[in-house]
Amino acid sequence: MSRFLVILLSFITLFVPREKYERKVAQIVDMDQKHAGWNFQGWEYKSVSKPGSDFIHRYYEYPSPNDSAPVFLFFHGLILDGRTFTNMTSLADSWRLIAYDIPESTSRYMGSMKDFVEITSEFVELMHFTSCNVCGVSFGGGIALRLAADKIVDVKNLVLISTGIVGNTRREQRRQHIMAEWVKDIPDYKLYWFMEKVYKRTAKEYEDDTTGIKQLFRVKDVDFFRQVVQAMDGYDAGAYAKKVSCPVLLLSGSEEDVFSDKQVKRIKKYIPQAQSEIIEGGTHAMVFRQGDNVAGEIREFCSSHGSTASPK
Repeated sequence: MSRFLVILLSFITLFVPREKYERKVAQIVDMDQKHAGWNFQGWEYKSVSKPGSDFIHRYYEYPSPNDSAPVFLFFHGLILDGRTFTNMTSLADSWRLIAYDIPESTSRYMGSMKDFVEITSEFVELMHFTSCNVCGVSFGGGIALRLAADKIVDVKNLVLISTGIVGNTRREQRRQHIMAEWVKDIPDYKLYWFMEKVYKRTAKEYEDDTTGIKQLFRVKDVDFFRQVVQAMDGYDAGAYAKKVSCPVLLLSGSEEDVFSDKQVKRIKKYIPQAQSEIIEGGTHAMVFRQGDNVAGEIREFCSSHGSTASPK
């Protein structure tokens, strides 16, 4: 985001009707209430907490009929949530599927990527995962990458979907810093207004969609958006990508419109062992919209690296 655009947004948001959008902020549906009318398709919404702590880790689980199946841990992106992976159930014959629901608001958010790392590390510890396959979509790809790079858990295979390495050029770093400075002080109701525009624009791209993805579009607690933007300020993902030693699969859609080709291909610079595949017709939301195709690519890759359980 250029400084000019920030100035323009700052001017436009002067006219955001405060009372109207403060009401909207107050009416944000929380993480436990967002499922009204949602078809879980066999997934279960669960939670776990550290003894003596009021911090709740929420996640979706699709059990495997195979009791010895290893874990496949998933992380969603900025706009959607753990339900992103609803249509990946074909993988359950070989893995126990766990889709983490990243907290939307918590006092543990201090504006650093480290906050996400510490929270997800605690979840892994509470769930007693000693090894697993890990998959991240978009911003969730950054979290997945850190789990592998920091050796927080023994990551057998890392799958990065619709993800790119950003913040590695001066121009990108400047944009991220400008955006972080803007969201730091903007009132909640104005940030809600901005995110509502982003959601509406995204939803418009899927007007003719028949997969039901529009049911997932909801403006989250503004703390989450503020946290993500500030966490990216000065963050060097490339430095951590260099530490990834496990097999890596990069999945991109031919219709990807969030990350540029340069940002996607940059991953290969830092993770030379990464294998790249393109999902024809895939968009930034292809994990939900083309779940079977994505799952097929993941299965083929992980099977070739000896990380599946034999179906019963």
